Amino acid sequence: MFELYSWGSAYDLLSFDPACLAAQAYLIFSKAEWELHESQSTKSLGLPILKDGMTEVQELFKIINYLKKRGYNIDEKAGLSKSELAESLAFTALIENNLYDALLYIMWLDNENNTKKAQQQTYNKSLSFIERYFLQGKIQETAKERLKDMELVKVNDELVPEVYLNAHDAYASLSTKLGNKSYFFGDKPSTLDAIAYGHLAIHCYPNLQNPKLFTMISFEFPNLIQYCQRITTLFKEQKINIIPLPKPIYNQITDKSKEYIKCACNTITSYDYKEGISQCKENIINYKDNIMNYNYKESFVNCKDNIMNYNYKDSINQNINQCKEYIFNHKISFSDIKESFKNLKFKDISDYFKKEASSMNYYERNEQNKKQIMNSRVLSVVGALSFFTFYIVHNKIIRVEVRPEPPIKQ
Repeated sequence: MFELYSWGSAYDLLSFDPACLAAQAYLIFSKAEWELHESQSTKSLGLPILKDGMTEVQELFKIINYLKKRGYNIDEKAGLSKSELAESLAFTALIENNLYDALLYIMWLDNENNTKKAQQQTYNKSLSFIERYFLQGKIQETAKERLKDMELVKVNDELVPEVYLNAHDAYASLSTKLGNKSYFFGDKPSTLDAIAYGHLAIHCYPNLQNPKLFTMISFEFPNLIQYCQRITTLFKEQKINIIPLPKPIYNQITDKSKEYIKCACNTITSYDYKEGISQCKENIINYKDNIMNYNYKESFVNCKDNIMNYNYKDSINQNINQCKEYIFNHKISFSDIKESFKNLKFKDISDYFKKEASSMNYYERNEQNKKQIMNSRVLSVVGALSFFTFYIVHNKIIRVEVRPEPPIKQ
């Protein structure tokens, strides 16, 4: 399958460039399998580009010659003789000179400021962010260089650019050659039809910057208008696989932001504020009723009863018994605890955890384990004794009854 890289769409056509449009027409006439890529590259000035596997062909006439070598020769299918091929070359030269000059003049030189703004809108879709700043100026300079020898000709006491008169002569020759036929050389399209359509289709667009070319064709050469309409219909009937130009990242972000803003606006506008306010009022009234109806006195009384009814004595006795069982099971004497507590260096406790076991031998590791076990037992017993002492003192405090002092006898 062929891949054609082309300038993007404009003027209700698949491309705004005559060469790209002519290459598309040739592929359609040849009935080859192909897909269209809207291009955005630094090779834009060399568009169209045809890719056939690993082969890449640039420029219109090289593409046509390559397709003919690959067996897609529409001139042979149309049955053109040698004289007709020569005539086709002559008309092609007429189109490439006269019609293309007129199109360049309208697009880039006729009232330069306005045409440049209009062309920026057309080209910006197919140019990257950086190319917009230098490529369009380069195209305009190329057009100026090509038309630097153009002259103004006086017609009916009015100065008219020479390119319009040349374009009129080309229209007249093409219109005479076409006559009432479907194509220039009969009922089958040829290379001349592809090239002529690439240029005439843009000239026939009524909303160009300057409608002079469209006015000239539509009033004086209506058969050319009908010719372009027939081929445009053929384009639309073809199921062309078009791969659109990927959007730049900043455009994608902008589009997503627009979607989010649109969704937010739709949510805000569709929200029923009256219903929301009434629902808020109902919630406030319900919360108020719950607060007013809550029995705080009963809650405080229940809390007080729970505190007063808690059996502190049984809880303390249970903890004391657990401490006694722990001391008895581990057979720890208070003299051992006292001696170990004196020999314990609290600064060295962290060193036991910092030292890696892998760097110790068997005896060192065994000695460290014994010390850790003894220290853990000491700390456990000290904690148990502290807990035991606390609850005894606490139990005595609870049993103290504060009695009022007897009155002093006078």
